[in-house]
Amino acid sequence: LRSIDEIAEEEVSFDVFAEDKAAILQIIEELSESKGKTSRVKAEKDIYCAEAEDKMRNDAMDKVMEANDIEVPAVMADDEVEQMVAEFAQQLDMQGLNIDLYLQYMGKAMEEFKAELKDNAVLRAKSKIILKNIVRMEGITASEEEIDAEIKKLADAYGMEVEQVKAALGDSAAVIGSDICSKKAFDIVYDNAVVK
Repeated sequence: LRSIDEIAEEEVSFDVFAEDKAAILQIIEELSESKGKTSRVKAEKDIYCAEAEDKMRNDAMDKVMEANDIEVPAVMADDEVEQMVAEFAQQLDMQGLNIDLYLQYMGKAMEEFKAELKDNAVLRAKSKIILKNIVRMEGITASEEEIDAEIKKLADAYGMEVEQVKAALGDSAAVIGSDICSKKAFDIVYDNAVVK
């Protein structure tokens, strides 16, 4: 695995996207001034900026993955496919649907659906390997305060008490700390990207 410093020396190309962003933001500003619809336009600007940052963050991570030739173990890719299926099933469930009906409607068998997810699963697994190595190499940790703040966010999102969420999480509360560390590693990748 290459170090962050080595990867930071390479340039990540955001130039076209940055020009588009600047032009669109200028138009939004002009509309905001001329129409007096500050709050709506500000909300649109905030959404656009968030989307732009997400794209740049993902582009930076793509560059890191390209720079590191990592073989993803088949079992890890398979686990990632299963995770993706579970996430999709949960999204369908929140809409009052289930995955079996979805697959029936699409005319697909579960194995065919899983095969379609395989390439993205390999990319997700590769990303996880890289982030885990950055966490290790940089000595990144999650404090109790950070973990508690994330648990509080979960409690607020589900309308539960913090202690109820902690009890429901049980041993899997460690996953929250791991997620926080991965986010910090992702921030390091993004913060060290060279915009050209």
